[in-house]
Amino acid sequence: MTNSNPSRQTRLLPGLTFGQKTARTALFIALGLILVMLGLFLVFYQKLPPQVPLFYSRPWGEAQLASSWFLLTLPALSLFIVVLNFILSGLFFDSPFLVHVLMWGASVFAFLALFTLTQIILVIV
Repeated sequence: MTNSNPSRQTRLLPGLTFGQKTARTALFIALGLILVMLGLFLVFYQKLPPQVPLFYSRPWGEAQLASSWFLLTLPALSLFIVVLNFILSGLFFDSPFLVHVLMWGASVFAFLALFTLTQIILVIV
C-alpha cells in the first residue's frame, strides 16, 4: 500500500512514527527498565523481610514500613506512566517534540524507580 501523502509519516506503533526512532527507543528503554525492576524483585524476594522501609517521608519507625509486596508499586507505577505517556503521545502525534518529551520522561521515571528499588534492596540485604 503506497502513501499518497509523502509528507505524512507512517505509524510503526500507535502514537509513534517510523521517523521518531528516538521516541521509540525511549519506550523500549522504559519497558526494559520495568522488566529489570521485576527481575530484581523476584531475585531478592526470598531475602526480603516481611516489612521493608518504603515511606521515607513519614517519621522514623513503623510508619515507614510496608509489606515487601509494596515494592511492586514502583514497577507498576512506572508501567502506568509509560502507558499514559504512550497514549498521550498518540494524541499529540503532530508535535514530535512533545512526543519525545513524553517518552523520555517515562524512561527517566522508570530509571528513577529502578534506582529507588535498588537502594531499598541494598539497605535491607
